[in-house]
This record gives sequence, C-alpha cells and structure tokens, in this order.
Amino acid sequence: MNKKGDRIIKKIIDHEEHLARIEETIATKNDMNRVMNVLDEIVTITKRLDQERVFSIEWVRRVEQEVKKHTREITKIKRTLKID
Repeated sequence: MNKKGDRIIKKIIDHEEHLARIEETIATKNDMNRVMNVLDEIVTITKRLDQERVFSIEWVRRVEQEVKKHTREITKIKRTLKID
C-alpha cells in the first residue's frame, strides 16, 4: 500500500507541475480580448489605407489625362508657332 500511495503522490505532483506550466502559457479571456482589439484596429487601418489607395489611383489617372491633354495642346501650339 505504501508504494501505491507513493505513486499516487508522485502522479499528483506531476499533474500539479503540468497544470502550473499550462497556467503560465494559456491565454485568458482578457488576453484574447486584447488580441481581438488589436486585430480590429489593424483591419480598420487596412481598410482606410485601401480606400486611400483607390482614391490615389483615381487622382493619378485624372492627372495623367490632364498631362496628355496639355501635351497635345503644347504640341499644337508648337506646330502653329513652328517651334521645334
């Protein structure tokens, strides 16, 4: 009976050590909430950046159209004035 009791005590100690390691590494509900909040912020920033990218692309497209238009007009003016 003594050996059996020793084995039980050893198992309990092993389990307590194992549980202590689990408690050190397990994420709490509060930890997960903090992670989710950070992820929400990242998603918000990413969406905003994507919207800015879309607007910037459109702005560049308009500027390029204006540059083409002005280039054609300058070319016409140079031809009219016979400037190389």
